[in-house]
Amino acid sequence: MAGLAALAEEGDNLRQRSAGAEDLGHAHGLELGNVGFWNNAADHDADVVEPRLLHQVENLRHQGHLYGLVGRALETRIRDLFEKFGIADRARDRVEGLSGGLARRGEIAKGLVHRPRGLLLDEPSTGLDPAARRSLRAHLESARAEGVTVLLSTHIVEEAEECDRVLFLSRGRVLLEGD
Repeated sequence: MAGLAALAEEGDNLRQRSAGAEDLGHAHGLELGNVGFWNNAADHDADVVEPRLLHQVENLRHQGHLYGLVGRALETRIRDLFEKFGIADRARDRVEGLSGGLARRGEIAKGLVHRPRGLLLDEPSTGLDPAARRSLRAHLESARAEGVTVLLSTHIVEEAEECDRVLFLSRGRVLLEGD
């Protein structure tokens, strides 16, 4: 998670960079409970449960429970996300048996299950083929259209070019920033 770790190290230096905003997160209304997260290790909650051994639906249900979602509202949200991400037919498949692209869509859906205002992604397209990267990009654009702020780290120049704002970091320091 070097990309996001470097961004976290930048911390206070991100203050007042966006139209005089006091803090990047507050400028977008983001607080810890309002942010979805995904990292390319896909095991950030392995101390609680091994996500790759669960079925897709179990993963989203578990994530929803972590944010206090239960019952019909949670099941409806899970169904809607599976339909949106085109993985409804794979809801009962174990994550470990899915292709990288299918697993990634499930993980992004997992990050969105609690309707966060922000989505933090660490190199989400790593290991994906070009078609899966395009699909991922379309899903992120859809999330943005729904008002979700997407912050991602990437080493793929073309992916960075599609972003609204770009920061080039080295050892936690901003080297270059632009639109």
